[in-house]
Amino acid sequence: MLFQKFRESIAKKRMVSEISKEKRNVQISHLEEAKTVLVLFNADKTSDYEAISGLTRLLEQGKSKVTSIGYTSGKTVPEVYQMRTSSSVFIQKDLNFFFQPPVDQREFVHSRKFDLVINLDLSSSFPLYYLATVSRANFKIGCGNEQNSCYDLMLDVKQDASVAFFIEQTKNYLNLLKNAS
Repeated sequence: MLFQKFRESIAKKRMVSEISKEKRNVQISHLEEAKTVLVLFNADKTSDYEAISGLTRLLEQGKSKVTSIGYTSGKTVPEVYQMRTSSSVFIQKDLNFFFQPPVDQREFVHSRKFDLVINLDLSSSFPLYYLATVSRANFKIGCGNEQNSCYDLMLDVKQDASVAFFIEQTKNYLNLLKNAS
């Protein structure tokens, strides 16, 4: 346990040094305007599958090119996510020594400039937070607290800690920002 915390601490410091070299142009991207969207999700709870699928369908109907990447702390990818060809899910054994996602996932996320990144992981697992952080996206949304400072819009979902509620709040706040601008 102590060794794991030490590894996580080193991983966070390495991540901060990687992103400190990057400059990002923050621009609010609305659901209807975003051409490229990265959706990050925790695949541990298969009960969230419908809400995540609904969001990706909504985005695809709006002509967005959606990439979905999930992470599960289990030993295998849940069956419901194996059927989705548009989603990529990695497991705990795919992580490196510093709990970073597989190299191909890291390079893919870092090399693409997404209009919008939505991290639907309410448990703030490090591998998904890492991907959100190294992304050069114009606008990043996530479930926030003081530690998670990579997001441009942080939503607090203490009153209802469900992915479906988080998605509804994301839609509401993006609409508010759209109307305000």
